[in-house]
Amino acid sequence: MSLGSGKIHKYLLNYKNKQKQMPVLYNSWFYDFDRVEINEFKAQAKSAAEIGCEYFVVDAGWFGNGEVWSSCVGDWQENTAGAFQGKMTEFADYVRSLGMKVGLWMEPERASVGSELEKTRPELFLYRDGGSCLLNMANPDARQYVYDSIQRLIKTYGLSFMKLDFNMTVGYDPSGSSFYRYYQGYYALMERIRRDFPQVYFEACSSGGMRTDINTVFASDSHFLTDTVNPVEMLRIMEGALLRLPPRTLSKWYTVQEVFDI
Repeated sequence: MSLGSGKIHKYLLNYKNKQKQMPVLYNSWFYDFDRVEINEFKAQAKSAAEIGCEYFVVDAGWFGNGEVWSSCVGDWQENTAGAFQGKMTEFADYVRSLGMKVGLWMEPERASVGSELEKTRPELFLYRDGGSCLLNMANPDARQYVYDSIQRLIKTYGLSFMKLDFNMTVGYDPSGSSFYRYYQGYYALMERIRRDFPQVYFEACSSGGMRTDINTVFASDSHFLTDTVNPVEMLRIMEGALLRLPPRTLSKWYTVQEVFDI
């Protein structure tokens, strides 16, 4: 199988010859996962700038309106009672003052059961699975909601990077199209977003590879491979991913050292 990898890579790269330069970035997740405190984030940003990072990316934990953020996936409103206390624009300005660009995490295709979106727009979802709901990308209204959310976040915080995650289990497609219509809609949405915001680097992510298909190459600027930072595991995962995807399309995390009790 590995003998065919080079041919697949060459084919893909021939059709993706305008790929953006992959940036060097700092992502907040592994500092203390979803705990957000503005002064600590400013200290992180200062250190990231000093070591030459080009982007500072705020991962999950920035939204939620005072509630646990995981119960508010899909609403995408800045947490004014916790996290940055409604001062994320101020923090973004601080990051830019250090010479870096600003990035943000979101999960456009999923919403939490009980979120405002799920309660007020139930017609936008394809199905529910446990505590999660999958937005129906075959539905033009659902695609427009995602587009409007991404557009608002980019303009509000002056984003130059977005990490678009996907943590939803892909089950049975109740429309009977085996997700064909879903993906046609999703790829059309991503084409529109990337056309309208060429200044933004869009990194795909799929909860450790739950969705890492070849079309990922064309729907994003790169694909984030895994949260795993163990060197041996990283090599194993990368080896498998390279059977399909060219190395320049895969972004990865590195940690300098392990820190306890921060």
